[in-house]
Amino acid sequence: MIAVVEDFLQKLSGNVRAIWNKTSGSAMRFSMKYSLLVGIFASILFFYPEDALAATLFPGDIVAAIGDGTLQVYTPFGAKVAKLHTGVGGFTTGMATDRSGDLYVTNFSAGSVSEFNADGILLGAVASGYANPESIVFNRAGQAYVGDAGDNVIHAIGGPDFKVAVQNRGADWIDLASNQKTFYYTSEGDEILRYNISKGQLKPFTVNLPGQFAYQVAILRNGEVLVADQNFDLLLNKKGMIVTTYNLNDSGMSSISVTPNGQDFWTGSFRTGLLYEVNIASGDVLRTINTHSGSLYGIAVYGARTAGGGVPEPSLWLTFIVGIGATGASLRTRRRLTDRKIRKQAGEELSARLNPYLAIGALDVGADGQDRLAEMISDIPAGMPA
Repeated sequence: MIAVVEDFLQKLSGNVRAIWNKTSGSAMRFSMKYSLLVGIFASILFFYPEDALAATLFPGDIVAAIGDGTLQVYTPFGAKVAKLHTGVGGFTTGMATDRSGDLYVTNFSAGSVSEFNADGILLGAVASGYANPESIVFNRAGQAYVGDAGDNVIHAIGGPDFKVAVQNRGADWIDLASNQKTFYYTSEGDEILRYNISKGQLKPFTVNLPGQFAYQVAILRNGEVLVADQNFDLLLNKKGMIVTTYNLNDSGMSSISVTPNGQDFWTGSFRTGLLYEVNIASGDVLRTINTHSGSLYGIAVYGARTAGGGVPEPSLWLTFIVGIGATGASLRTRRRLTDRKIRKQAGEELSARLNPYLAIGALDVGADGQDRLAEMISDIPAGMPA
């Protein structure tokens, strides 16, 4: 969607500059800014569907796999901004971001892996012929590995398969340690297993977890490990001992992903379709998002760093810093909001995201333009996409 807007603005830029340069007086230019804003965004809101709006991905966005080959994208503040479609249907589960900012998703039902670029455009399948690919991770060199719940292997895309020990269901959810060789993985049992590329199968990291089914695992940069254990989310120290139990009173905890700051994590429930943002140290729930999905089987924080790799390029992190700064300047409160304020919040985030694309020559929307645009979007009737 951003690309469409950018192309539209580029085509108009010559005429806009000509008209702009002929105007005189700040008042006329000020009015012209908002006339252009009204025209541009009226076209966007009336002629493009909601799931096409603001499809560009930003580091820190939460991507939820909600079934039927669909990914739902939310901002770090909980506003729904886009839907991505793999086009193959069925369950989607694991996700990871490569160094260039492309997003990869495992198509559990279709046995393949799809790739989207940072603008949310589907680039196609990068791997296929798997049984039930559940999860995907990247190492620092950019090599992708796929955990297969329907097979006892970890696949290296474009490389060899690694045969691993399992419990109940294949090499289900995998993560890679900082040594670049050791996989931590679950098999829908009560253990977190380990496999080293050079040494082979290792002793389990931990056994006898309290839940019946351990699902997604995330290795923190300090060596501690988070795991979604159905009834709880758990934090384990480097020795595999449980140090914190996060009880969200939800019996469907299956997915987990750490935020870019490394201080919080998002976790999702396949039973309720809820996403929770949780502070690792305190256990406080910072935010809840209802995906309204009965097939929430995976989440990922776009562009998040991991212990084993997948660190984005510096340009991607610059986007993150600028994007969060612009959004944070608009969002001055985290308290519970009324419905109208929630709509205004979404408008502020959208205006901050699209502001760079509304600068044409001398026509720079600026902070006051963002505020006016946010008001415009928040005033759209409830039945219209916003």
